Amino acid sequence: MTFTTGCYATGTTRLALSTNLSSGPHTLTIYFRGVNLSSTSSAGDRWTTPASCVTITGIELDGKGSASAAPNARSKRLLVYGDSITEGADAVGSSNANADQDASQTFAQFLGLALNAEVGVVGFAGQGYTVGGYGNVPILYNTGTPSNSAYDKFYSGTSRLISGLYAPAPDYVAILMGKNDGAASDASVTSSVSALIAAIRAAAPLTQIFVMITFDGTKRSAVSAGVSNANDPDTHLIDLGTVIEPTLTTGGVNTNDATHPNVRGHAVFASMLESAIQSVIGGATSTLASTGNFDGGSVLLTAGTFNA
Repeated sequence: MTFTTGCYATGTTRLALSTNLSSGPHTLTIYFRGVNLSSTSSAGDRWTTPASCVTITGIELDGKGSASAAPNARSKRLLVYGDSITEGADAVGSSNANADQDASQTFAQFLGLALNAEVGVVGFAGQGYTVGGYGNVPILYNTGTPSNSAYDKFYSGTSRLISGLYAPAPDYVAILMGKNDGAASDASVTSSVSALIAAIRAAAPLTQIFVMITFDGTKRSAVSAGVSNANDPDTHLIDLGTVIEPTLTTGGVNTNDATHPNVRGHAVFASMLESAIQSVIGGATSTLASTGNFDGGSVLLTAGTFNA
C-alpha cells in the first residue's frame, strides 16, 4: 500500500505504508509532523513559499485490496485559530524539537471529537492578536493593513475564502490567542480582537464564534473588552478562570515546559472548554476527561467529568 505526496518539489514521492497485511479490514490514519519551533527562523518560511506542507494526491492499493466504506465525516465543522499551544508545541516533550511537537494531541482535536466536528487547526508559533508568527506569518488580523492578515488565507496569496465567505462555512470558530501579546498595549489587543470578530462574522454570517482566554490568563482584560466591544450576539467569551493557571507554571502537572500544555493539560482544558461551549449551544455535555493515564504519548480519555 502506498500514498503519494506532492510538496514544493518536482514530481511525486511514493511511500510504502505496509506490506504483508493480514486479511480483514484495516484503518489508515496519516499524521504529518513538521518543524522545530525554538526560534523565529527555525520554522523556516511558513507563509511566502512554505516548504513544510504535504498534499496527498492519491492512495494506491496495488490491486490487493479495496476501500470497504466511504469515510465517515462528523456532522459539524470546527475551525480553530491559535498559536504554538494550538499546534501542539511541547505537548509530548520540553525542548521544542521535532519529537516534542504533536498537534494530534491538543485541545483542538479533543474539542472536535467532543463536539462531533471535523476540526481544522490554524496554528502558528509566535503569532498573536498584534504580532506575526514565526516564519513570516502575519498577524491574525492586521488592523493597519487588513489585506496583510492571516485569518483569511492558507498562506500568502492563497485565500481560504470564496467570494468573501468561508466555503463550506464552519459551524464553530474557536480562537485561542493572547499568549504572544504580552508586550502589546491592552488597547491594541482590544482593537484587534474586535476587528477580527467583525471580519470573521462577515465571512461566516451564521457561525458561532468562541473567543477563549489563553490558559495562563495573558491579556484577559484586553481580550474580554474586545469581545464586549464587538457586540456580536453569536460571539462568546470562554474564560476557564485563574484556578488552572498554577498548573502551567514550573512543576505544574499540565505542562512540560511551564508554557505550553502537555497532553494531559490539553485533555483537561478541552473538557472544560467543551462544557462551557455546550452551555452556549444547548447541547448535551459529553465531556471527554483525562484519566491521568497515558498509553505511549497519548492521553487516555473517558466519558464523564474531570476532577481537577
